[in-house]
Amino acid sequence: MNERRAMSVCLMAGLAAAVPAMAQSNQWRSVVRLDQLPNTLTGAGVRIGQIEGGDMTIDNHEDFTTEFRRGGGPAATAVGVKHATHVAGIMIAKERNFGGGIKSQGVAPSAKLQTAWGSSSQEFYEAMDWFFINPAPRAINVSWGYDPPLNAEGAKVNRIADWAVDTKGSLIVVAAPNSGPGATGMGAPDGGYNVLTVGATGEKRELQNYRRLGNYSGRGGTADGRNKPDIVAPGSRIYSPREELNGVTGKRDLWGDDDFPVGVGQPANLKYVSGCSFATPITTGTVSLLNQHSVNKGYTTDPRVMKAVIMNSADKSVTSNNFGGGTWKRWEEDPNLSPTNPLSNDLGAGMLDAYQAYKQYDAGKASPTLGNGGTNAEVPTVGWDLGTADAVGLQNSYRINTNLRKGSYLTSTLAWNRHVERDRPAGPGGTPAAVTNAFDYGPELQNLDMRVAKLGAIGTPLKESKSTVNSTEHIVFKVPEKDQYYVQVMNKAGTNANEKYGLAWHSYASPTTTREFNGDFSGDRGALCDNGWFDASLAGSSSVTRPYFTNQDSDASWAMTLVGATPYGGGGGMAQELVTPSGGFYLRFDAAFDGSATTPIYALLGGIDLTAAAGYASGILPTIGTNMGMFKTYELFFDAAAIAGLTGSFNDLVFRGGEFGSNAYIDNVVYLPEPGTVALVVFGGLLSARRRRT
Repeated sequence: MNERRAMSVCLMAGLAAAVPAMAQSNQWRSVVRLDQLPNTLTGAGVRIGQIEGGDMTIDNHEDFTTEFRRGGGPAATAVGVKHATHVAGIMIAKERNFGGGIKSQGVAPSAKLQTAWGSSSQEFYEAMDWFFINPAPRAINVSWGYDPPLNAEGAKVNRIADWAVDTKGSLIVVAAPNSGPGATGMGAPDGGYNVLTVGATGEKRELQNYRRLGNYSGRGGTADGRNKPDIVAPGSRIYSPREELNGVTGKRDLWGDDDFPVGVGQPANLKYVSGCSFATPITTGTVSLLNQHSVNKGYTTDPRVMKAVIMNSADKSVTSNNFGGGTWKRWEEDPNLSPTNPLSNDLGAGMLDAYQAYKQYDAGKASPTLGNGGTNAEVPTVGWDLGTADAVGLQNSYRINTNLRKGSYLTSTLAWNRHVERDRPAGPGGTPAAVTNAFDYGPELQNLDMRVAKLGAIGTPLKESKSTVNSTEHIVFKVPEKDQYYVQVMNKAGTNANEKYGLAWHSYASPTTTREFNGDFSGDRGALCDNGWFDASLAGSSSVTRPYFTNQDSDASWAMTLVGATPYGGGGGMAQELVTPSGGFYLRFDAAFDGSATTPIYALLGGIDLTAAAGYASGILPTIGTNMGMFKTYELFFDAAAIAGLTGSFNDLVFRGGEFGSNAYIDNVVYLPEPGTVALVVFGGLLSARRRRT
């Protein structure tokens, strides 16, 4: 039942729309938003490399229609075809509909695959070296490696992988080990500096939420204290083509990555597979789509830029339960996050978001405002750069060209390479030395830092990422006030006076005109899903936001928790930056209370108490039980005449908790400025579907 109070017009309620359940086989595509990319992005014209550790991909599989090249490693003695075929299918399988809502399609079905294998450092080098015989792939998938702890052979593999990224210009995407849930560290090549290491979300054998880290997913960091993985992606119960060759079953072997035997809940031509091995090709396929887009836009495909773009666009709604007590925690609640540890050793920078990565990359290159290459007066709110950090002690500053929205997030990611020296025997034109002596890290890792500063105070950082051991830095900065801000790259220490880096940033401009605002906390994953709400806490209390996708039917599933204290003049709450309404506005929100709560809720616009003006003299009081699926929807409408009668200054829309200390909960906030009577009726039908389900 809904309770409505209005000073002029009451909104008519519409019927909630039923949403059909998504087929489990295709759910991961929607989770990473591949279905929102332009349908022209299929991987056409792009080459993908694949290296496996013990088997080879079937090149004439019925689900593969793209060109194959084989080579590298002792291919003649390769055995088995299962794991490699599953990995390849996730990248390049053509679309097939098996009925019953079950589909299978690779991320980049039009890409061309180059596949190789090796099970030692020497074979890994031979396979990697073969990739760079023209035409070379710009993205290479490695769902193979040495499990932790890192041994001498694995250390060689890490150096070879880092050499390939540093000297050949291709991003290598590597699976984290399936060593969870403990923090067992990284092996190889997942422990490399320059590679993009991918963990997995979801659980084996369960229809699990892909926004949770897989129990098996490897946790970092590395043996030398760096943060890994770099990102996570769905890796559980992924449909992939079987290993049979055109229906011939003799090619099957029984590796442990299959969750179910034949005929159990899946078509004969598909297999459920789970593991970090299968989160990785989803990520590699996404990188290949960006490579295709680079041709259309004329953009660089430098691996430092690609790594920064993928990491900076990551979805922060992913959770992990590796923090003790079995409680699922969001990315920002990782207790290890700090300026010197900018990434989570469980979740990296977050979960792959293919659509956000596309938008980030599509925004294009922008040079710094100040420093080396400083040719732009200002840079756009979203962009990236392939820049150069000058001599130690100097900085490149990127000034964003507009005021940023108070309460929104500015994210930025910096990536550069650890350089690798490759020894050769004496004499020109000699073949490479044995791999045992051929690769070594050069001078120490260049130490680059990143920070955010405000216009007028460029020398005073508001937030920093300053690891001394990582080759990446990452900042998530909540904008405290409407103003212009800088992203800065600092060359802090090292022997290289001209270190190249990839930088990506994403921010949100402050609104300049009155506009519709939907605060349902689920529409803007790039802004961490809270749509620009910020803490409006005052003396004596504070408030807790819940802007992420979390467990359902619990306190944590509500967008914000208002902590009761003294009456609202001294209580805490959440606020949203708005411009002054001129002709009226409509406000709707869902509210609920703790079971024993006597805490009222107040809604204010600047200094004006909207709840009192709408007839709730003492605020909105608890009239129902706990928030476990029990709530009411409140609707307040003020027309131009009503606004003219209000005294006070308009500014932020604020929700605050009242006295007695119990909690209240708010969700699905909708603010519509200047709606007419007809528009209200229309919005009544459209917006009702957004209400919380009982």
